[in-house]
Amino acid sequence: MSVIVRTPAGCLKIYCKGADSVIYERLHPSQLFVDVTLLHMEQFATKGYRTLCIAVAEIDADDYEKWSKLYHKASTSLHNRQEEIDRVADLIERNLFVIGATAIEDKLQEGVPEAIANFQEAGIRVWMLTGDKQETAVNIGYSSCLIKQDMSLLLCTEKQSAEDTRQTLVQIIDRLSGLKAAKKEVGTYHS
Repeated sequence: MSVIVRTPAGCLKIYCKGADSVIYERLHPSQLFVDVTLLHMEQFATKGYRTLCIAVAEIDADDYEKWSKLYHKASTSLHNRQEEIDRVADLIERNLFVIGATAIEDKLQEGVPEAIANFQEAGIRVWMLTGDKQETAVNIGYSSCLIKQDMSLLLCTEKQSAEDTRQTLVQIIDRLSGLKAAKKEVGTYHS
């Protein structure tokens, strides 16, 4: 998400907030605080905090005028409006400089861990699908009792392509099949 502002001095600036993976793709090559900001965000995510990265860039007035016309055309498009807006936004959200990060504690609502435990005890399968950072998702999984210490975690994280994702899912399914077969074999052995 971005906002373009004119400062009291008349400069145009764009401020962007978003996931570090999205913002970092849009950064100017020379950065002072990228590594330390990323380290802090990972530390916050490990604690279960939801993180966002914040960056800024100055915009040349002529570039802004050209971009503004493209944005107006995209925002009034009758076909694929959101895709057009995203495409045009991508043109101006470039050469950003990291200025910080936020970390928000997003506590579970009261009773969530107990409700999940009750579902599981009743034989209801519970899945967690999330767009959170892996560290945040795992931490929330533990705090909600969705994940327990004796469980095996099978993670399908961000991949480069649909084919990479498909291959990872196939590997996870194969691993699950292997775990079920091993469990069945152990159960048969002890019978």
